[in-house]
Amino acid sequence: MLRPTNVFGQSCKYCSYEPLNADVVVRNNPTIHNVWYNSLPQKTDEDFWKHEWEKHGTCFGSQISYFQRTIALFNQYKFLCTPSNAYPSSPTKECRICIYNNFQSYSVMSPSQKQCPPQQFVPGIFGC
Repeated sequence: MLRPTNVFGQSCKYCSYEPLNADVVVRNNPTIHNVWYNSLPQKTDEDFWKHEWEKHGTCFGSQISYFQRTIALFNQYKFLCTPSNAYPSSPTKECRICIYNNFQSYSVMSPSQKQCPPQQFVPGIFGC
């Protein structure tokens, strides 16, 4: 998932009321079920995407660009997710990567960090 932040490192949330169109998301991201899936009981992948879109994606831009960018970043940075930097309390063993400098630079957050440092605007949160 991709969580845009403001210049203070705070997560941007609920920027519009545009509903998720899961058909459009899947049509434009045919591998999405393989890389962005729900691991919680009694929830579907679409439930997870809807939550992430409504809470964070609406602050990013269009649905197509939000999901495509997130999947591309996952594919680019997934090698950084290792058991040693995964959040132990996370059921999905997620790791957090702060992405900045127009998506050209990154740093891996340690499990003790709560948020990315200021000016590192886009934390990517990926399952290991």
